[in-house]
Amino acid sequence: MEATVREAAAPVVPVSRCRCRSRPHARESGQALVELALVLMVCMLLLVGTIDVGRAATMAVAVQGGAGAAARLGAQRVVGFGVTDRAIMQRLIDSSAPFLSGCTASGTNPMTCSPAYGGTWTLSVIYPGGLVTEGGSVEVKAVGAIAPLASLARLASAVGLGTITVTADAQSVML
Repeated sequence: MEATVREAAAPVVPVSRCRCRSRPHARESGQALVELALVLMVCMLLLVGTIDVGRAATMAVAVQGGAGAAARLGAQRVVGFGVTDRAIMQRLIDSSAPFLSGCTASGTNPMTCSPAYGGTWTLSVIYPGGLVTEGGSVEVKAVGAIAPLASLARLASAVGLGTITVTADAQSVML
């Protein structure tokens, strides 16, 4: 008898042992969901933080315009009858609309108010040198501490962000 040489055939791998996977395991899709949640939280925090900074900048511009209008009124105090510290503060409040709406000028200088838009504001009229005379100057100042959006107030305090401080200041020479 002759010996025949048989070629060795490639081993057949059962399908169940194949290392290629057509779909991820449930564990991996859960990991992707957790990663998406973490990235989404950071993106939302950045978005809301940007909105807060924009809101504070808008308030600063409006209140700075109001301080300028109030300082121009204060410059007429020497010649204008009825121009008092209270009238100057009311001009500041009215010209800063809508951000200081809800405040009413009181007889105290400086005064503190909490407008409808939130935060706490300190409004003051200052006469450098202490004299109300022609050639003197008047300074109108508004300082506000604005809390972040209500939905993030707890998160902001936990992270240590606190409040955003807005300052508006205008000075004018009396006529």
